[in-house]
Amino acid sequence: MANQSCVLRHPAKLIGWIGNRVESGRVAFCCWKEEREAWRAQKAAAREQFDTTELEREVESLRTRLDAEVERLFDDPIKQAEERFQELWRDGLELHRRIELFSRDFWGERNQALERLRPIVREIKETKAELAEAYERHADAVAYIRHWLARSRSRIPIYGKAGRPVPSHWLLGMSQAKFERAKYRRDKAGHEIGQLKSALARLQLDKRSWQRVLDEIKGHAQELRELRETRQFPNVLREQVEDLERQSERLTEFVARASRGRESYIKQSSLTREIEKVVSQIERMKRARRSFLESFKAPSAKADRRAAYLRQYAERRVS
Repeated sequence: MANQSCVLRHPAKLIGWIGNRVESGRVAFCCWKEEREAWRAQKAAAREQFDTTELEREVESLRTRLDAEVERLFDDPIKQAEERFQELWRDGLELHRRIELFSRDFWGERNQALERLRPIVREIKETKAELAEAYERHADAVAYIRHWLARSRSRIPIYGKAGRPVPSHWLLGMSQAKFERAKYRRDKAGHEIGQLKSALARLQLDKRSWQRVLDEIKGHAQELRELRETRQFPNVLREQVEDLERQSERLTEFVARASRGRESYIKQSSLTREIEKVVSQIERMKRARRSFLESFKAPSAKADRRAAYLRQYAERRVS
């Protein structure tokens, strides 16, 4: 602070001090600019000297070849064996289903289904009759309402009521009360029709379900007759099941061996060794690239570059 106040009191010293500050700023900017360009050049040199693009492409190509060989030698056979295993499993389920046919009481199952179906059929018949009656009551009520409205608007002498009040109650002729009762009968019948139609739809759905059960029982019984005609008895079917189980066991063992062989082949393949060799080379080049870039940040390297920048700056100033 004391030096600065002294400089401020002497104009010549002030000019010199300002000049030194400007020169220091120029030097700092020059060093910063040169250092930035040097770092860019260092990174470009690192990319050029330690480029691993071709090696990485080679690794990808080797892995593609290895995958193709593994797929041809192991994956495809394993996939075929697994698909065959699924076929055997489905065939086994079908054979067990056929064996169970011999232990079923189709006559009893049919009678039980019919016992459930007959009340439904009877209830459907009754519901249809009730629905027809409801439609009839609805139609009668609607017909009376139309007749009542037509007469109330008619101007025919004696018959028509247009221009004359209709009594609220009258035992022997038309009245407001009879009109309201007809609307009530119409609405009530319409409500019953809706309920009966819903009930009929549910009953018909139940009927179709039990008819399908009966059709299935009939089809299974026919299948059992065909099995007996072709002498496919339970003992024969069980032998077929045992044969399928033996085939399944062999396939399971094959898949296990193939899986172990696949792992062993990958480890011992010459392609695997080539891949490991190239990958190791890539890692060495990456380490060398990191070391090359880190050497740029070493204090001694920074000091050498700064000295060179200053010499270049001085030379440019002299010239």
